[in-house]
Amino acid sequence: MRSPVSRISVAAILALAIGGIALWFHGGGTTPAFANFIEPIVSAKTVTFKTISEAEGQKITGKVMAIASPQRVRFEQDLPNGQKMVTISDETNNLVLRPDEKLAIVTTLANVPKEKRPKAIFFELRSQLADSRDQPDWIREPLDEKVIDGRRLVGYRLTGHGMIWDLWGDPKTGMPVRLENNVPSNPNMKPRICSEFVFDADLDESLFSLEPPAGYQVQKLTADISPAEEKDLIETLRRYAQLRGGAFPDQLEVLELTKLFQEDWAKSHPMKDGSPSEEERQEQLNGMLKLVRGLSFAFEQLPREADAHYAGKGVKVGAADAPVFWYRAGDAKKYRVIYADLSVREADTAPAVPNAEPLVSASGPKK
Repeated sequence: MRSPVSRISVAAILALAIGGIALWFHGGGTTPAFANFIEPIVSAKTVTFKTISEAEGQKITGKVMAIASPQRVRFEQDLPNGQKMVTISDETNNLVLRPDEKLAIVTTLANVPKEKRPKAIFFELRSQLADSRDQPDWIREPLDEKVIDGRRLVGYRLTGHGMIWDLWGDPKTGMPVRLENNVPSNPNMKPRICSEFVFDADLDESLFSLEPPAGYQVQKLTADISPAEEKDLIETLRRYAQLRGGAFPDQLEVLELTKLFQEDWAKSHPMKDGSPSEEERQEQLNGMLKLVRGLSFAFEQLPREADAHYAGKGVKVGAADAPVFWYRAGDAKKYRVIYADLSVREADTAPAVPNAEPLVSASGPKK
């Protein structure tokens, strides 16, 4: 059975895009049900927890602080190069602080409908866990007991939307203790670990201020995340293949696309001295968003019943008879088919392509 092409949310896309610009590449009793472990997370008024993520030997540790209403998040990270970075965000604004450089990068989201505003790190996590509890397309299975940091914990594995969550909790209190998030399509990234949760504690409002501190150099960016269209997906496919030497990717992956874009950008914009200018950062952000907007069309704009499929594995740009992506728009009876020469034609039925991968959309079924 083939696994579907993994879903990427707009929030993940924006976090990678904006974050990438800021970094500039440098016991006994009854076992509680998994819903018991999820409930404190989905209903918390405030939360703090620690995170560990590692990819290609580079480890980043951090602390997340979040307030639910209105949504605000502070994310403090210790980077592999020994520097620190602080990201503070609400629903429409993002402030990145780099204390070692006394640099503040202010990013404002533009042209985004209220219902499509991206969720910050904690609220995206919370949304996914709520989906795993409520949506039938998630697989839920118990795990054997495990001793972690001297504590006996019980766990559940939640699989869906191209991700795996291992949720560990205390069998006596029913409280979550540890979350491990794994993206199977990215073998170079180890599971992200969230632990040491504290719920509903008082958090100082000043920690979430979006005002740059005194003495910091301020750069202001605008991220245009207006709704994507089919033409954005076509441009992403064209550029994605170009970055891979003329071949379409095996899967549509924002992580690979981001990495390829960053590497290409670094070659064409060598650092001379000091930090990049505000204009350079804005140019880079615009380029990144232009690319990932196409992925947001595929994974966010299209509902599940669009029957979207990707079939670019092993295909090079230029073949007029090789379909690489198709879907049905709205109530249309015909499929829109994008071919390897990036032309678009309509068809009564979906192309018969061996090993075509269905996309798991972030959009739910129509009401």
